[in-house]
Amino acid sequence: MAEEPATEEAAEEKATETPVAEKSETEKYEDASNRSMNEDELALFGQFAQTKSARQNLLHSIDKISLAAYTGNVFVTGETTDESLDLAKNVIRYIKNTDANFTGKIAKVSGEALNNKSVGVMVEKLASGGLIIEKASGMSAETTKNLLKSLNQEKTGIVVALQDTKKNMHKMMEYFDGMKQIFNVHIEVEELSDDALVAYGKKYAEHLEYSIDDMGILALHTRIDELQTSDHVVTVADVRNIMDEAIEKANKKSLKHFTDVLFAKRYDEEDMIILRENDFIS
Repeated sequence: MAEEPATEEAAEEKATETPVAEKSETEKYEDASNRSMNEDELALFGQFAQTKSARQNLLHSIDKISLAAYTGNVFVTGETTDESLDLAKNVIRYIKNTDANFTGKIAKVSGEALNNKSVGVMVEKLASGGLIIEKASGMSAETTKNLLKSLNQEKTGIVVALQDTKKNMHKMMEYFDGMKQIFNVHIEVEELSDDALVAYGKKYAEHLEYSIDDMGILALHTRIDELQTSDHVVTVADVRNIMDEAIEKANKKSLKHFTDVLFAKRYDEEDMIILRENDFIS
């Protein structure tokens, strides 16, 4: 996706130099993925990729997305629909902001709802734009084949993002001929450990000019552990909700609140409001 005159004297010098072997595709990949996210990219993708390696992998992936026919479309996966759907939306926004050829509209539809529509007509209407298909495995075999057929044409210029679980993605890739070529980009929401989720909570608080004391950190760990079950994977969205609740509780006016302000116990050395254990207890 990303678009990546010598003087005579310089040319003579170059001719005497030892030829340098052209970089392999692996080396080119490593060079491309070693860059850091800029501010705009962090705003769109930072919450989905907390580690350096995850960010580099994500950057490498989005660089392969394009409006070109036959290829350059993306499958976004994650354990929770909300998070992977948000990531899919941000991927399409990123392409719209960075690809000058992206001049069309953006639409979102569920795989099941797409079964009742004309896929070919929808793709034509969204030319030079983007389509997000939520829970893509809900598409029937006929709908999926029609989608692949519509994208497998030279005149088609569109970015399609499918959203679903990794398990369903693998099933679709194996079952439908041509899907691996057309949806050749896979981006997955990074699964975070409890420590990484707490680190995200601290960053989120700092962004809002709050800090968390040691007991508050332990309480945040406890809240995350309570939410983490076999049926629910804790996401950064959950952590943001916990932090928002703690901040709201910390700002409730009470006698203790005014006492803390009076004796400067409410702020740390950087004048950020301190979140304490009680702020995280429901």
